[in-house]
Formats: sequence, structure tokens, C-alpha cells
Amino acid sequence: MSTPIERRRLIEAIHNLAVENEKLMRAIVPFGQGHDKAFVVNIFSVALDESPVEKDDCVLLGNLALKFDSDGRLIDVFKAVPGTTERAEVVIESDTDL
Repeated sequence: MSTPIERRRLIEAIHNLAVENEKLMRAIVPFGQGHDKAFVVNIFSVALDESPVEKDDCVLLGNLALKFDSDGRLIDVFKAVPGTTERAEVVIESDTDL
């Protein structure tokens, strides 16, 4: 991967994978909305073989974060950046690339 074109293709492939992952996460959320927080956390914990860690309005399971509303209903699932529960934005193109 020494050429800029090869590096760009890799970056675009990683970005496309991230977009597909985000779509999958959005599809998962409705399945958990009809259940309480304990049930949802238990299902994810068993499926991922991770111990849940409470942080603010999220529960972290490895690098996956489950976000709940004040009623304990699942409202979001996303990948967590280590040390935070904020979404990560990756820029793969800028105005200078055009």
C-alpha cells in the first residue's frame, strides 16, 4: 500500500464498512425498545461475552455502547471510542482532495 490510490481505496473500504456497521446498529435498536434495560443489557452481554460497565446514560460492553432514555428503553447502539461514549467522525475527503 505505497501509492496514494491504494491508501485511498483502503480508507474508502474502511469507511464503507463503518457505514454498513452503522446501518446494522440502527436496525438492532428497534429489537431492544420493547424490553427493559436489564433484559437488553443481559442479551448483549451474553452475546458479546462482555461484562457491562455503566457510564452516564450508556452501558459499555467492550467497544460497544448501549444508550438508554430516562425510562430505561434502548435508544441507540454505537461503537465507543476508548475513554468516551461520543461518536467518532472520520473524514475521508476534504475540499483540497477535489
